[in-house]
Amino acid sequence: MLFRSVTDKKKGLGKLHRAIISVSLGNVTYSKLNELLVTIESNLRLLDVDNFDYDPSGSEVNIDLVTYFLE
Repeated sequence: MLFRSVTDKKKGLGKLHRAIISVSLGNVTYSKLNELLVTIESNLRLLDVDNFDYDPSGSEVNIDLVTYFLE
């Protein structure tokens, strides 16, 4: 997991951090990938999908997720 920080001074919230989570999964069908993305999308917006790479021939997917938190 990789952490980067940015400061949001406009709202007076203090230091806003961004956590990047990289996940690699195997044996993933297109329908299961779609189900996973719908689940992430409807999960109270706690995670953003930043990037994903799907290889249907190898049934593998690499997903980069981003979440934010205050210090």
